[in-house]
Amino acid sequence: MLDVGCGTGWASRIAAEQGASVVGIDLSSQMLAQASRRAGGRGGLWFALGDAEALAFADGAFTALLCTNAFHHYPQPERAVREMARVLAPGGRLVIGDASADLTSARIADIFLRRFEPGHVRLYRLSELGSFLHAAGLSDVVAKQLSSGGQAIVRGVAA
Repeated sequence: MLDVGCGTGWASRIAAEQGASVVGIDLSSQMLAQASRRAGGRGGLWFALGDAEALAFADGAFTALLCTNAFHHYPQPERAVREMARVLAPGGRLVIGDASADLTSARIADIFLRRFEPGHVRLYRLSELGSFLHAAGLSDVVAKQLSSGGQAIVRGVAA
C-alpha cells in the first residue's frame, strides 16, 4: 500500500498493523521524522520523501493507495490523481479522504486557509473529487459525504 501525504503516519501504522506492507510518502521531512519515530521500527513499514504529483514508483507498483487529509495541499490535483492511478496495479484501489467544500462553512474556512495556512491550496466538493478519479481512468468510482458533508471520501479501481 502507498500512503500519499502520510503526515505523521497514522494510517500507515494502522495498515501495517493489519499486515499490509506500507510505504508512506510526504513532502515534509519533519512529518516523516515524526512518522518514523511513531512507527518504532515496525516491520513492513517505510517512510520516504515524495511528491504526490510526481510519484517515484513504477507503473502498477501498488495494489492499494490511500490519501487522507492531504489532498487540499496539491496544486495540481488532476496530475496527482493521474500519478496515483499510474502506480496502481490493475484492480488496485485508490481512496482519497479529505475535508469537503460542500458545506458553506467549509467554503468560508477555505478562503481563510488559502490566505493564512502555508501549503493549503483548496478544498474540493465531493463531485469534483469524483471527477478527478473518473478523469484518471479509474472505474467503480464511489463518492460519499461524511460528517454531514464536512468530509468526503472517494474511491476507485484501476483498470
